[in-house]
Amino acid sequence: MVHAMKQLIHQLEEEEVRALLLQQFVQLQLVAEDNGYTAEQFYLQTQRTYDALVASQQQQARTAQTEAHITHIVFSDAAAGSLKIALREAGNYEQIIVLSDAWSAGPLRHLESRSGIAERYAWLANHFSMDDDEHFTYTEKMHDTVNKIRNIPSNHCVIIWAGDNGHEQTGFRFVLSLLHDKKNELRVMNINKAYEAVYENTAFTPRHMGELSAVQLARMYTSVESAYLLSQAERHQLIEQWQTLSEGPHTLRIWQNATIATVPESYYDAYILEVVQESLAENGYATSIKVARVIGEVIGHLEEPIGDQFIYARIIRLVIDGVLQMEGIPTAMQYDHIQLRCKEERTTYEL
Repeated sequence: MVHAMKQLIHQLEEEEVRALLLQQFVQLQLVAEDNGYTAEQFYLQTQRTYDALVASQQQQARTAQTEAHITHIVFSDAAAGSLKIALREAGNYEQIIVLSDAWSAGPLRHLESRSGIAERYAWLANHFSMDDDEHFTYTEKMHDTVNKIRNIPSNHCVIIWAGDNGHEQTGFRFVLSLLHDKKNELRVMNINKAYEAVYENTAFTPRHMGELSAVQLARMYTSVESAYLLSQAERHQLIEQWQTLSEGPHTLRIWQNATIATVPESYYDAYILEVVQESLAENGYATSIKVARVIGEVIGHLEEPIGDQFIYARIIRLVIDGVLQMEGIPTAMQYDHIQLRCKEERTTYEL
């Protein structure tokens, strides 16, 4: 229920949210003034407003499906927000489904089922610092999104946005596995190729779709034909790759030599320690440096959109293994007083 409410609010325009909030405040004031408008009436009016919003958005979704016959699938909320703006400004009524998760990391087995989703959630909760909302809504949200993808109308063209990175390419293959028995026209929008085609003379290369603005996406996507049409043979090949990935034991994936490669969870540890050593040197070999600085340096230079939570989890593992020593509470990387330091008996060089 809470997840459905959040989705409802997320789809509203900013002015609509302000108008609704003002309406609620005015009605609340009427109740407080005790001039005949009761708390029960306030509740009933709020319920009617909510029901009307739900009905309106359901109708908009049906209208969009009828008019557009196009469904876009992206792998982060940031990407969805930019694409939504790009489509709206072009006057397109095209559906967007967000399959948001850290697809570079974690188990992938049986994600089409509740048990597989629960297994993945358990791994993420054990490795990442998740907020209360994620703890309570992850499994249901993922299950709902999986069903939404499976229930895409058969007459829709499906456009999957994925760049050259382990995160989006893994999600891309998962989507194809969910649509394996569908007859939909399936296309892929490779953001790296599309960006290079539009912006020829630039040194910037997007690591993932979330780094692109609505203006850039609008220039890249001008029609369905902007996205590459997958053949049946290509679809089968990519689904087979998903099956191999999902059944394998590895829980970390990168994009290497134009394909997804599985690597140990410790894959980035050497680079983390290199950043620690360089940061200590820059500070005159001070005894400690801030965890947030190390994480920022690491993810800022990686080609993969791995995310700060995974790097933080690896730092904690290095602390547990005795390679690094941490001062402070190891659950709040965002606070300045959390620091990381070499064990006193080690030299910086030995890191």
